[in-house]
Amino acid sequence: MDRSLLLPCLLLCACAARPEPAVVPAPPAPAADKVALLVGIDRYPADAGLGELRGAVGDAQRLRTLLIGRFGFRDEDVVLLADEAATHEAIVRTFGAQLVDRAAPGTQAVFFFAGHGSRLPALDAGGAPALDGLDTSLLAYDSRGAGRAGEYDLAEHALRALVAAAEARGAFVTVIADACHAGGVLRGPAAFRSRSAPQGRRAYDHDRARGFWPLGVPYSVGPPPAVMGSSVWIGAASRDQLAGEIDAETVFGTFEPSGALTWALCQSLDRARPGAVWGEVASSTTLGVATLLPWQDVVWSGGLDRAVFGGAYETVPGFQAVALDGEAVQVAAGWVHGLREGSELDVRTADGRASLGRATIDRITPVQAHARFGRRPPQGLGRAALRAVEVGRPAGEPPLRLWCEAPGLAPWFAGSAWAVTATSLETADLVVRSGAGGYQLWTPEGGLLPGYLPILPPTFADQGRWLALCEPSLRRESLWRATSRLALETGAIRLDVQLDAPTPEELRAPVPAGWTRWVAADPRGRRVAGGARGELPMGVFRVRNPGSDPVRLAVLNLAEDARSRRVVEPVAGREPRVLGPGEACSIRVGFPAPDPWGLDRPMLDRYLFLATLAPFDAWTLASEVDLRGDDTPLPGILRQTQARWALRGTGDIDLDRSGLGIAALDVHVSRGP
Repeated sequence: MDRSLLLPCLLLCACAARPEPAVVPAPPAPAADKVALLVGIDRYPADAGLGELRGAVGDAQRLRTLLIGRFGFRDEDVVLLADEAATHEAIVRTFGAQLVDRAAPGTQAVFFFAGHGSRLPALDAGGAPALDGLDTSLLAYDSRGAGRAGEYDLAEHALRALVAAAEARGAFVTVIADACHAGGVLRGPAAFRSRSAPQGRRAYDHDRARGFWPLGVPYSVGPPPAVMGSSVWIGAASRDQLAGEIDAETVFGTFEPSGALTWALCQSLDRARPGAVWGEVASSTTLGVATLLPWQDVVWSGGLDRAVFGGAYETVPGFQAVALDGEAVQVAAGWVHGLREGSELDVRTADGRASLGRATIDRITPVQAHARFGRRPPQGLGRAALRAVEVGRPAGEPPLRLWCEAPGLAPWFAGSAWAVTATSLETADLVVRSGAGGYQLWTPEGGLLPGYLPILPPTFADQGRWLALCEPSLRRESLWRATSRLALETGAIRLDVQLDAPTPEELRAPVPAGWTRWVAADPRGRRVAGGARGELPMGVFRVRNPGSDPVRLAVLNLAEDARSRRVVEPVAGREPRVLGPGEACSIRVGFPAPDPWGLDRPMLDRYLFLATLAPFDAWTLASEVDLRGDDTPLPGILRQTQARWALRGTGDIDLDRSGLGIAALDVHVSRGP
């Protein structure tokens, strides 16, 4: 599968350069250590025929705040073009003046785009229609409308030419596009809002840009070769996927739109350790997006071993927060990050150095929390930017929020240890619908969970008895989600994990029961066609301990189709595997086709890799046991996954992560041909 990034079909080929346009030279701009051009477009001209977006400008503003506040970009070195200011000419001119002319060896340059994306007819190096058919593009404010149909889009090869010019001056360029290049895009819980525009009918016409094309930047019809290792390209989704926007549920009952990529990327960058490389940010961002939108797979290329923005920034503990009224704070993190209602927070200044007091979370959503101070903090906070560090967490997972379509059914779930009734379909985790054999649990996306809930009276007249029969299904789903969310937790121990195709020797391993033979999976891009007709595709995880202490390894598989929690490592009946310092191992896995599976997308197959210094029973994480008190075989935050909602208040979770490491990798498994 094509794994190009920002613009999904970036072909590296020889190209014939056109003559450089004659332009008026601009005054030389001073070089800068860090520069950025951020583009966000929600509103396009009425005659452009494009749907209005809601989160693109906010995405650009969110990234701007992070670059300045965390990574040391100066305010005057970060240019933001929004809506009607983001014309094709303005983007190209500003790119040249800001990212090319000011580039010098070691400059950290960022180009970010949030808005509509499209495709248009491609040209070959000689200017004739290309055999591969389509080019990809980003849509400036004035790219469409006024009779334009693709020729004024910002085409992929034009953007590559600009990036190559900055690279030629020694800049390290990071390109981020939170835009869609295929089909419609789900934009929130209740409606379809698209970051994808209709396909252009005409190829990109560089003649229209000659008057403002940057001086000294070569232009060619075909894409120029990328200087691999000096740039990082980040795209919201691969070419055959939807690039989504989430409507983040706030603690005030409203929704804040954001591109899923931008939201997860900003979260990952905010928590990046000094010296972290882009590969680490890529992993956590991809997992964050997949946790919210399982069908979307963020794509990356380029210098993933490059330090994030040069690595020269300080550790800032906790999560971003803002003071509300002198008595409360709003935290930019929720229960997908591990926070819980009742979690105790140490609220600190924006640099994380000074504590302002303790606050307790009293309202929480998947991605946001509201906490009240126990004692009134210092006066004059206003709307100050703060940091919130979790220092205490009560036992118990958040309850599943059920939306019941059958009239009168919701009260029958009252008293459940695993679920509550959702206030609306938009806030629901699961939907209860009537089926042929009983009630069925569905995801809001339309995925059917295995099994049935029993029919109500006259079959059952006793609520307690009926609810007791429903609880195993609710418990199974709650435990599966809680274990899957461990992928977003952090630990002090590092593990290096990658997925490879098997060697011929590895393919000679015994075949699992029910299959006739192994076949080699092609795991490039973490997308695999599932096995069928007796042939089981094999992939191999290469796991390495880069640390200085031996660690015990456990691997769990969390398949989205069966909602199962399966222990891959250690093998049943064997002692846990111990990886010494610098030691690596290989773990073979098979990828059967998803079943049952009714969604028009690949199934998300999550693998969780756990490293501990002390022994623990990994099989507990695949059990249906309710854990209580401190008498548990699980360390720290792993115990949280097994604690039901009704156990809140029975004791705090140990948040010590010094002896724990967590890594995760998602594989998208399709039904195959």
